[in-house]
Amino acid sequence: MKAPEASINEDPIVLVRGKFAPLHAGSVMVLDFARGLGRGQLWILLDDCDSVVEAELKRCLNKTSQSKNERALSSSFADCITEAAPGAKLFRLSQTDNLEELLPGRPDVVVGSDAEDRELADRLNCAFIPVDPQRGLIPVQGKSLRQDPLNHWQWIYPGVRSQFVRRVCIFGPESTGKSTLARNLAEHFNTVSVPEWARTMLESRDNELREEDLPIFARGHAALEDAMAREADRLLFCDTDAITTLIWSEWLYEGRCHPEIRRLADERLYDLYLLTDVDVPWVEDPQRYLPTKRKEFHQRCVEELNKREIAFVEIKGGWDERLATAIAAVEAAFLPEKAVRH
Repeated sequence: MKAPEASINEDPIVLVRGKFAPLHAGSVMVLDFARGLGRGQLWILLDDCDSVVEAELKRCLNKTSQSKNERALSSSFADCITEAAPGAKLFRLSQTDNLEELLPGRPDVVVGSDAEDRELADRLNCAFIPVDPQRGLIPVQGKSLRQDPLNHWQWIYPGVRSQFVRRVCIFGPESTGKSTLARNLAEHFNTVSVPEWARTMLESRDNELREEDLPIFARGHAALEDAMAREADRLLFCDTDAITTLIWSEWLYEGRCHPEIRRLADERLYDLYLLTDVDVPWVEDPQRYLPTKRKEFHQRCVEELNKREIAFVEIKGGWDERLATAIAAVEAAFLPEKAVRH
Protein backbone atom coordinates (compact mmCIF):
# COMPACT_ATOMS: atom_id res chain seq x y z
CA MET A 1 0.00 0.00 0.00
CA LYS A 2 1.33 3.39 -0.96
CA ALA A 3 1.73 5.89 1.85
CA PRO A 4 -0.72 8.80 1.85
CA GLU A 5 0.45 12.24 0.86
CA ALA A 6 2.27 14.06 3.64
CA SER A 7 0.03 16.21 5.78
CA ILE A 8 0.67 17.29 9.33
CA ASN A 9 -2.03 17.94 11.86
CA GLU A 10 -1.49 20.06 14.94
CA ASP A 11 -0.34 17.18 17.13
CA PRO A 12 1.22 14.56 14.86
CA ILE A 13 2.79 11.33 16.03
CA VAL A 14 6.14 11.25 14.24
CA LEU A 15 8.14 8.03 13.88
CA VAL A 16 11.89 7.85 13.26
CA ARG A 17 13.57 4.50 12.70
CA GLY A 18 17.27 3.71 12.87
CA LYS A 19 20.07 1.57 14.23
CA PHE A 20 21.81 4.54 15.87
CA ALA A 21 25.00 2.50 16.07
CA PRO A 22 26.46 4.84 17.06
CA LEU A 23 24.36 7.95 17.46
CA HIS A 24 25.87 10.75 15.38
CA ALA A 25 25.20 14.31 14.27
CA GLY A 26 23.19 13.20 11.25
CA SER A 27 20.90 11.08 13.41
CA VAL A 28 20.47 13.89 15.93
CA MET A 29 19.58 16.30 13.12
CA VAL A 30 16.85 13.91 11.93
CA LEU A 31 15.53 13.55 15.49
CA ASP A 32 15.53 17.33 15.97
CA PHE A 33 13.74 17.78 12.64
CA ALA A 34 11.14 15.23 13.65
CA ARG A 35 10.59 16.91 17.01
CA GLY A 36 10.21 20.27 15.31
CA LEU A 37 7.46 19.14 12.96
CA GLY A 38 4.80 19.69 15.57
CA ARG A 39 3.83 19.53 19.19
CA GLY A 40 2.89 15.88 19.10
CA GLN A 41 4.71 12.73 20.14
CA LEU A 42 8.01 11.45 18.80
CA TRP A 43 8.38 7.68 18.56
CA ILE A 44 11.84 6.24 17.98
CA LEU A 45 12.03 2.74 16.57
CA LEU A 46 15.41 1.28 17.44
CA ASP A 47 16.47 -1.60 15.24
CA ASP A 48 18.43 -4.18 17.17
CA CYS A 49 21.84 -4.38 15.51
CA ASP A 50 21.79 -7.01 12.80
CA SER A 51 24.77 -9.34 12.49
CA VAL A 52 26.59 -7.17 9.94
CA VAL A 53 26.27 -3.96 11.95
CA GLU A 54 27.14 -5.72 15.21
CA ALA A 55 30.24 -7.21 13.59
CA GLU A 56 31.24 -3.77 12.29
CA LEU A 57 30.84 -2.27 15.75
CA LYS A 58 32.89 -5.01 17.38
CA ARG A 59 35.65 -4.64 14.80
CA CYS A 60 35.64 -0.89 15.35
CA LEU A 61 35.91 -1.23 19.13
CA ASN A 62 38.52 -3.97 19.07
CA LYS A 63 40.48 -3.67 15.83
CA THR A 64 43.50 -1.91 17.36
CA SER A 65 43.35 -3.51 20.80
CA GLN A 66 46.49 -5.36 21.83
CA SER A 67 44.49 -7.49 24.26
CA LYS A 68 42.88 -10.77 23.17
CA ASN A 69 39.75 -9.91 25.15
CA GLU A 70 36.92 -8.21 23.26
CA ARG A 71 35.48 -4.94 24.42
CA ALA A 72 31.74 -5.27 24.95
CA LEU A 73 29.15 -3.16 23.18
CA SER A 74 27.68 -0.55 25.47
CA SER A 75 24.05 0.01 26.38
CA SER A 76 24.84 3.73 26.40
CA PHE A 77 24.42 3.71 22.62
CA ALA A 78 20.67 3.35 23.21
CA ASP A 79 20.64 5.42 26.39
CA CYS A 80 21.95 8.46 24.53
CA ILE A 81 19.10 8.36 22.04
CA THR A 82 16.58 9.38 24.68
CA GLU A 83 19.08 11.95 25.96
CA ALA A 84 19.26 13.48 22.48
CA ALA A 85 15.47 13.39 22.08
CA PRO A 86 13.96 14.09 25.52
CA GLY A 87 10.36 13.03 25.89
CA ALA A 88 10.49 10.59 23.00
CA LYS A 89 9.16 7.06 23.33
CA LEU A 90 11.70 4.39 22.47
CA PHE A 91 10.66 1.06 20.98
CA ARG A 92 13.17 -1.72 20.37
CA LEU A 93 12.51 -3.85 17.31
CA SER A 94 14.09 -7.29 17.04
CA GLN A 95 13.90 -9.56 14.02
CA THR A 96 11.21 -11.64 15.72
CA ASP A 97 8.94 -8.73 16.67
CA ASN A 98 5.72 -7.94 14.89
CA LEU A 99 5.99 -4.22 14.17
CA GLU A 100 2.26 -3.57 14.22
CA GLU A 101 1.98 -5.26 17.63
CA LEU A 102 5.06 -3.49 19.01
CA LEU A 103 3.77 0.02 18.36
CA PRO A 104 0.84 1.30 20.44
CA GLY A 105 -0.90 2.66 17.37
CA ARG A 106 -0.30 4.09 13.92
CA PRO A 107 1.97 7.13 13.58
CA ASP A 108 0.93 10.03 11.40
CA VAL A 109 4.32 10.56 9.78
CA VAL A 110 7.56 8.65 9.22
CA VAL A 111 10.62 10.89 8.94
CA GLY A 112 13.88 9.59 7.52
CA SER A 113 16.67 9.75 4.98
CA ASP A 114 16.60 6.30 3.39
CA ALA A 115 14.45 4.25 1.05
CA GLU A 116 13.74 1.90 3.95
CA ASP A 117 12.02 4.76 5.76
CA ARG A 118 9.64 5.30 2.84
CA GLU A 119 8.94 1.56 2.78
CA LEU A 120 8.15 1.71 6.48
CA ALA A 121 5.66 4.52 5.89
CA ASP A 122 4.03 2.44 3.15
CA ARG A 123 3.79 -0.52 5.49
CA LEU A 124 2.20 1.55 8.26
CA ASN A 125 -0.03 3.47 5.82
CA CYS A 126 1.15 6.85 7.03
CA ALA A 127 2.80 9.88 5.46
CA PHE A 128 6.51 9.99 4.68
CA ILE A 129 8.63 13.13 4.96
CA PRO A 130 12.26 12.93 3.78
CA VAL A 131 15.12 14.81 5.39
CA ASP A 132 18.59 15.18 3.83
CA PRO A 133 18.50 11.96 1.76
CA GLN A 134 21.71 12.95 -0.07
CA ARG A 135 23.58 13.53 3.22
CA GLY A 136 24.43 17.02 2.00
CA LEU A 137 23.79 18.78 5.30
CA ILE A 138 25.79 16.44 7.53
CA PRO A 139 28.04 14.28 5.34
CA VAL A 140 28.32 11.14 7.43
CA GLN A 141 26.68 7.75 7.83
CA GLY A 142 26.80 5.22 10.64
CA LYS A 143 28.78 2.71 8.59
CA SER A 144 31.58 5.24 8.00
CA LEU A 145 31.76 5.94 11.72
CA ARG A 146 31.90 2.27 12.60
CA GLN A 147 34.71 1.67 10.13
CA ASP A 148 36.81 4.73 10.99
CA PRO A 149 35.59 6.61 14.07
CA LEU A 150 38.76 8.60 14.71
CA ASN A 151 38.59 10.31 11.33
CA HIS A 152 34.88 11.12 11.78
CA TRP A 153 35.19 12.15 15.41
CA GLN A 154 33.42 15.48 15.09
CA TRP A 155 30.23 13.75 13.96
CA ILE A 156 29.96 11.23 16.81
CA TYR A 157 27.45 12.18 19.49
CA PRO A 158 29.42 13.34 22.56
CA GLY A 159 27.65 10.94 24.87
CA VAL A 160 29.02 7.88 23.05
CA ARG A 161 32.47 9.15 22.05
CA SER A 162 34.08 7.57 25.10
CA GLN A 163 33.22 4.15 23.65
CA PHE A 164 35.52 4.86 20.70
CA VAL A 165 38.41 6.50 22.55
CA ARG A 166 41.66 4.63 21.98
CA ARG A 167 43.38 4.01 25.30
CA VAL A 168 47.15 3.93 25.54
CA CYS A 169 48.72 2.43 28.67
CA ILE A 170 52.12 3.72 29.77
CA PHE A 171 53.45 0.64 31.54
CA GLY A 172 56.64 -0.19 33.39
CA PRO A 173 58.78 0.10 36.54
CA GLU A 174 58.89 3.14 38.78
CA SER A 175 61.05 6.14 37.92
CA THR A 176 61.07 5.46 34.18
CA GLY A 177 59.23 8.60 33.10
CA LYS A 178 55.71 7.19 32.77
CA SER A 179 53.91 10.21 34.21
CA THR A 180 55.91 12.68 32.13
CA LEU A 181 55.44 10.63 28.97
CA ALA A 182 51.67 10.40 29.49
CA ARG A 183 51.41 14.17 29.93
CA ASN A 184 53.66 14.94 26.96
CA LEU A 185 51.76 12.58 24.68
CA ALA A 186 48.46 14.12 25.71
CA GLU A 187 49.82 17.58 24.97
CA HIS A 188 51.20 16.48 21.59
CA PHE A 189 47.91 14.90 20.50
CA ASN A 190 45.75 17.64 22.03
CA THR A 191 43.91 15.36 24.42
CA VAL A 192 44.02 14.38 28.11
CA SER A 193 45.98 11.95 30.25
CA VAL A 194 45.17 9.98 33.39
CA PRO A 195 47.68 10.28 36.25
CA GLU A 196 48.37 7.40 38.61
CA TRP A 197 45.45 7.72 41.02
CA ALA A 198 47.23 5.77 43.79
CA ARG A 199 49.68 8.66 44.13
CA THR A 200 46.82 11.02 44.97
CA MET A 201 45.58 8.69 47.69
CA LEU A 202 49.03 8.12 49.16
CA GLU A 203 49.77 11.84 49.27
CA SER A 204 46.59 12.34 51.29
CA ARG A 205 47.91 10.07 54.06
CA ASP A 206 51.63 10.89 54.28
CA ASN A 207 52.60 8.16 51.78
CA GLU A 208 51.63 5.31 54.08
CA LEU A 209 51.00 2.16 52.01
CA ARG A 210 48.83 -0.72 53.27
CA GLU A 211 48.01 -3.98 51.53
CA GLU A 212 44.27 -3.41 51.85
CA ASP A 213 44.64 -0.16 49.88
CA LEU A 214 45.64 -1.85 46.64
CA PRO A 215 42.18 -2.92 45.43
CA ILE A 216 40.98 0.62 46.16
CA PHE A 217 43.88 1.96 44.09
CA ALA A 218 42.92 -0.31 41.19
CA ARG A 219 39.22 0.61 41.32
CA GLY A 220 39.94 4.30 41.74
CA HIS A 221 42.32 4.36 38.79
CA ALA A 222 39.77 2.55 36.60
CA ALA A 223 37.07 5.01 37.63
CA LEU A 224 39.30 7.99 36.83
CA GLU A 225 40.14 6.53 33.42
CA ASP A 226 36.48 6.11 32.53
CA ALA A 227 35.70 9.63 33.71
CA MET A 228 38.55 11.12 31.66
CA ALA A 229 37.59 9.09 28.58
CA ARG A 230 34.53 11.34 28.34
CA GLU A 231 36.86 14.34 28.05
CA ALA A 232 39.33 12.78 25.62
CA ASP A 233 39.77 13.74 21.99
CA ARG A 234 40.20 10.39 20.22
CA LEU A 235 43.09 9.24 22.44
CA LEU A 236 43.54 8.75 26.20
CA PHE A 237 46.99 8.29 27.73
CA CYS A 238 46.96 6.34 30.99
CA ASP A 239 49.83 6.33 33.48
CA THR A 240 49.82 2.71 34.76
CA ASP A 241 47.01 0.12 34.97
CA ALA A 242 45.61 -2.74 37.05
CA ILE A 243 48.25 -5.19 35.80
CA THR A 244 50.88 -2.94 37.35
CA THR A 245 48.95 -2.97 40.63
CA LEU A 246 48.81 -6.76 40.45
CA ILE A 247 52.58 -6.97 39.99
CA TRP A 248 53.19 -4.60 42.89
CA SER A 249 50.85 -6.56 45.15
CA GLU A 250 52.57 -9.86 44.44
CA TRP A 251 56.00 -8.23 44.73
CA LEU A 252 55.40 -6.52 48.08
CA TYR A 253 53.12 -9.03 49.79
CA GLU A 254 54.59 -12.50 49.25
CA GLY A 255 52.64 -13.27 46.09
CA ARG A 256 49.26 -12.21 47.45
CA CYS A 257 46.83 -10.25 45.31
CA HIS A 258 43.21 -9.32 45.99
CA PRO A 259 40.69 -10.93 43.57
CA GLU A 260 39.35 -7.49 42.63
CA ILE A 261 42.77 -6.48 41.32
CA ARG A 262 43.02 -9.68 39.30
CA ARG A 263 39.55 -9.11 37.87
CA LEU A 264 40.39 -5.57 36.80
CA ALA A 265 43.71 -6.69 35.34
CA ASP A 266 41.84 -9.22 33.21
CA GLU A 267 38.96 -6.95 32.19
CA ARG A 268 40.50 -3.52 31.64
CA LEU A 269 41.40 -3.16 27.99
CA TYR A 270 43.91 -0.89 26.26
CA ASP A 271 44.57 -0.45 22.59
CA LEU A 272 48.31 0.14 22.87
CA TYR A 273 50.91 -0.64 25.54
CA LEU A 274 54.11 1.40 25.80
CA LEU A 275 56.64 -0.34 28.07
CA THR A 276 59.21 2.03 29.56
CA ASP A 277 62.75 0.72 30.02
CA VAL A 278 65.00 1.38 33.03
CA ASP A 279 67.79 3.07 31.03
CA VAL A 280 67.18 6.44 32.71
CA PRO A 281 68.49 7.63 36.09
CA TRP A 282 66.64 6.81 39.29
CA VAL A 283 64.92 9.82 40.90
CA GLU A 284 64.20 9.69 44.63
CA ASP A 285 60.55 9.95 45.66
CA PRO A 286 58.79 9.01 48.93
CA GLN A 287 56.41 6.78 46.95
CA ARG A 288 59.18 4.76 45.27
CA TYR A 289 60.40 1.55 46.83
CA LEU A 290 62.81 -0.46 44.67
CA PRO A 291 65.79 1.59 43.43
CA THR A 292 67.92 -1.54 42.96
CA LYS A 293 65.19 -3.80 41.57
CA ARG A 294 64.00 -1.91 38.51
CA LYS A 295 65.47 -4.41 36.04
CA GLU A 296 63.81 -7.30 37.83
CA PHE A 297 60.52 -5.41 37.94
CA HIS A 298 60.84 -4.61 34.22
CA GLN A 299 61.32 -8.30 33.49
CA ARG A 300 58.23 -9.09 35.55
CA CYS A 301 56.29 -6.57 33.44
CA VAL A 302 57.46 -8.27 30.25
CA GLU A 303 56.48 -11.68 31.62
CA GLU A 304 53.00 -10.52 32.58
CA LEU A 305 52.36 -8.96 29.17
CA ASN A 306 53.65 -12.03 27.37
CA LYS A 307 51.54 -14.32 29.54
CA ARG A 308 48.47 -12.35 28.51
CA GLU A 309 49.60 -12.29 24.86
CA ILE A 310 49.61 -8.50 24.87
CA ALA A 311 51.89 -6.87 22.31
CA PHE A 312 53.83 -3.79 23.41
CA VAL A 313 56.22 -1.16 22.13
CA GLU A 314 59.45 -0.69 24.06
CA ILE A 315 60.29 2.89 25.02
CA LYS A 316 64.05 3.38 25.48
CA GLY A 317 66.77 6.01 25.31
CA GLY A 318 66.88 9.64 26.36
CA TRP A 319 63.78 11.65 27.06
CA ASP A 320 63.48 13.10 23.56
CA GLU A 321 64.02 9.69 21.98
CA ARG A 322 61.41 8.12 24.24
CA LEU A 323 58.82 10.71 23.30
CA ALA A 324 59.59 10.39 19.59
CA THR A 325 59.29 6.59 19.75
CA ALA A 326 56.00 6.83 21.60
CA ILE A 327 54.55 9.39 19.16
CA ALA A 328 55.54 7.18 16.22
CA ALA A 329 53.92 4.14 17.85
CA VAL A 330 50.67 5.99 18.50
CA GLU A 331 50.52 7.37 14.97
CA ALA A 332 51.24 3.96 13.46
CA ALA A 333 48.48 2.36 15.53
CA PHE A 334 45.73 4.95 15.21
CA LEU A 335 46.70 7.70 12.75
CA PRO A 336 48.42 5.93 9.85
CA GLU A 337 48.04 8.92 7.53
CA LYS A 338 50.32 10.91 9.85
CA ALA A 339 52.79 8.05 10.15
CA VAL A 340 53.07 7.84 6.35
CA ARG A 341 53.85 11.55 6.05
CA HIS A 342 56.73 11.15 8.50
